[in-house]
Amino acid sequence: MLSTCKQLISLALTALVLAGCASPSSTPIALSAATETRLPEPTFTATIEPSPTPPPSPTATATTPPTSTPPATATPQPPTPTPHPPTATPRPPTATRKPTPVWTPTLKATIPPSPSAGKAIAPGEHPQNGKCASYDIWGTDTHAQINWCIVSVFVKEETGNLEFVSTWTATILAGEQVRKRTDENNTNMYLVDNLGNRYDHIVTNGAAKLGGTVRAGPPVTLDGVFVFLPAQPGAFIFTFYDDDQKVSIPNINLGTPPQ
Repeated sequence: MLSTCKQLISLALTALVLAGCASPSSTPIALSAATETRLPEPTFTATIEPSPTPPPSPTATATTPPTSTPPATATPQPPTPTPHPPTATPRPPTATRKPTPVWTPTLKATIPPSPSAGKAIAPGEHPQNGKCASYDIWGTDTHAQINWCIVSVFVKEETGNLEFVSTWTATILAGEQVRKRTDENNTNMYLVDNLGNRYDHIVTNGAAKLGGTVRAGPPVTLDGVFVFLPAQPGAFIFTFYDDDQKVSIPNINLGTPPQ
């Protein structure tokens, strides 16, 4: 662009020189203000060339190391509930006897003499009069009074076994009913003779084996039998113990003549 301007200026100067050198006969050309045409002044236009764009500087790109993917973890499964056996439906509470401490009976040596002492007890029935013991039993809403008696003892001729006939008369004082438990394998009911020997029953029958239920109302009597092995020589008086109820029936005498 600068070179072009210089050329235009040079041409203008040349034209002026040639005009001055023209012959005098030539008619001067009057230039009026109206017709005077001025050559345009050279205009200097600065052209700003775009600056070269610097190449992009390499940008340091942080390379993120690949994230290690943790191994798939097995989702814990909740434990499978173990089926429980069906729960037994509780039965209505029956009369529950109060727990009693262990009671060890002590036999006192106050036994009257008997003509059958030292001899075998005569076979047959030996009735007992007023050989009883009373106790109360309690349940959640139940209260009953029990009168336990030994009414008779049979001595078997064939075996010599002793069969104690027992009765339980229950009077309900509160509640609807009471139930007697079985004594079939109950070692807390036993005999002790006048020599200090203990006898455990070997057979039970009636209410002694099956138990029984007494409902509210008039007193009800249950009866059963306890069978023991033959008496030891010299034994003729017995005490019947019920350690469950902590009671005993003493002086069951088999020394009188059989009826």
